[in-house]
Amino acid sequence: MDDVSILAELATYMSQVPPSDSLPVRLCRAAVMMLSADGGSIVLTPDSMPAFPLAASNTVARRIESVQEIFDAGPTRSARETANLAEVSVVTASAAPSLVMDELRQAAGDVTISAYPMRVAGEVLGVLAVYTSRRRALSRPPEDAQTLADIVGAALLQSMDADPTDLVAWPARARVHQATGMVVAQLRVSPEDALTLIRARAYAQGTTIEAVSDDLVSRRLNFASDDDSTGRERS
Repeated sequence: MDDVSILAELATYMSQVPPSDSLPVRLCRAAVMMLSADGGSIVLTPDSMPAFPLAASNTVARRIESVQEIFDAGPTRSARETANLAEVSVVTASAAPSLVMDELRQAAGDVTISAYPMRVAGEVLGVLAVYTSRRRALSRPPEDAQTLADIVGAALLQSMDADPTDLVAWPARARVHQATGMVVAQLRVSPEDALTLIRARAYAQGTTIEAVSDDLVSRRLNFASDDDSTGRERS
């Protein structure tokens, strides 16, 4: 299909999503429907900043991205780094032992994850990732799905230029950056190491990076009083 036809079809599917949802969520859900996927997510990858989930169509998609965010690994990262489609079948991949794949399998079961870079003006703005269960194929060929991802990225970029407050995930992500700065001050480590510690804490507690960041910002948590990022108290 040509770009105009894909754009027109995306608009049709967006009309089926409640207008009260934020633009990223509407784009995400419309893309999921258009590809006949079981769920999906949109992740932004701003320059010099960690990637972060912007929207998810359901709980399973949210879990999939949370696992990848905690480990900073998986198809979403591969798509971001290579600017090309990254696809993995979680069950097939588990034949080669991998903690990330084990966690993805626990979070989502037997799914295939397809991650498409959102390429805008030669740069990767983020990733549109969708999943299907029981190794079911998507309804569109990879080239059409990639065009769809690029269109979604362009729509998000235009939205950010017009009204940055429309991206409701920004406030939540601001807390992550604030929490990272607090860990830098508490432990005198680099921002990269601070974020790694937050990721490790989230994994150890079976929670999300955002939840750990909330605890840090609200001062319910202080890494300086722990012997490591997993929450074990000093003896």
